[in-house]
Amino acid sequence: MVAAPDISPCNEAEGRELLRLLDEEFVFSRGRTLSLRDRFPAAFSDPRTTLIAGRAAGRISSGLMIRPFEWNGPAGTQRAAMIGLVYTRPELRGTGHGSALLAAAAGWLRTRDCEFAVLWTSREAFYSRHGWRSADRGLMCRYDTPEFATVASDEVEDSALWELHRAYAQTGVQTAALRFRTLLPHASGRDVFLHGRTYAVIGRDRSTGYVYELGGDPDGIPAIWKRIAGAYATVFVNVERDSDAHRRLRELPGFAWQEQRLAMWLPIKLEGNAERFDRLYIPFLDRV
Repeated sequence: MVAAPDISPCNEAEGRELLRLLDEEFVFSRGRTLSLRDRFPAAFSDPRTTLIAGRAAGRISSGLMIRPFEWNGPAGTQRAAMIGLVYTRPELRGTGHGSALLAAAAGWLRTRDCEFAVLWTSREAFYSRHGWRSADRGLMCRYDTPEFATVASDEVEDSALWELHRAYAQTGVQTAALRFRTLLPHASGRDVFLHGRTYAVIGRDRSTGYVYELGGDPDGIPAIWKRIAGAYATVFVNVERDSDAHRRLRELPGFAWQEQRLAMWLPIKLEGNAERFDRLYIPFLDRV
């Protein structure tokens, strides 16, 4: 019988060890080289971000990251948190360590008056057993360009992108300009395209582009898309259903949208659920 883990926030030394385990699990074992700290600079620079670890037999057995945030919506500002990088040592999987870790994280969030939590996973059945609800407004499509040329991206300061984001975003996560440095796998570099007051932030992996955010003035989306489509052999586009980007792009030929079904939400305080989770969307650049 496997003993129940001791679970609490990491001290400094444990944080370094857990991050090493997470890098090995999610980065290096998959042939990638850019560490999680480099991929998610906004999350790791946020002083509220907390690494929680489970301990068994004198070593770290499991862990995850919690990143608190404030959500601005029609119902006002709500306190919430993202959970990511959920990990259990391979030899302990299926022994209850992951379940204990999730329960401890939920308890930790309740003591901090969080109203809900969100994570992204393909293991819907597992998280559903622990009270998480599936609701995702995200859409994705793949766009292939038979003949493409190398189109140079623009040099744009993060602060300029941030001002455009703030000017046009009506609801969402309170965050900072460092969000634009996020690089989700498989990307190893970042491209930015600008057309007037419309912008696109794209993760680049050789001749493949991953559109993380297409924002700003919606009138410029068709024009900026022409540049994007000409810059990559294959483009994966991620948008919110019925957003300005989705409405403008679905008017163009060559798009076949697919539901994402990755976001899962945990209600923590009943009074915090005035907005239904199937109406909420966390942009890729704000996730962890």
